[in-house]
Amino acid sequence: MLGFFGLDVLILYYAFKANYRDAGVYETIELTPDQLSITHHPLRGEKRQWCFNPYWVKLKIRERRGKSCQVEASSHGNKLVFANFLSDDEKRDFTKNLNQALNKMRIN
Repeated sequence: MLGFFGLDVLILYYAFKANYRDAGVYETIELTPDQLSITHHPLRGEKRQWCFNPYWVKLKIRERRGKSCQVEASSHGNKLVFANFLSDDEKRDFTKNLNQALNKMRIN
């Protein structure tokens, strides 16, 4: 019985370690009059950045049956799926707010 308890503790240790490691991965989104910039910051390696013209970019939520939805940015045939760290409700709310900010920028 003691061996099984030790195995449980070991599995929990590795689960927490993996979760802590993944918490270092993040994305930043910056909207200026000239561009929408999405930067992915991995735990290791070089950050990657994608830039879109805010007047042409389209954001949408892609619902997927039995899976988490996806946030997509597309412009001129280029497509980027991002914000994978968010829950489905957070993705919908984020996309709605970012679309509102883009629409305000397009009007001005």
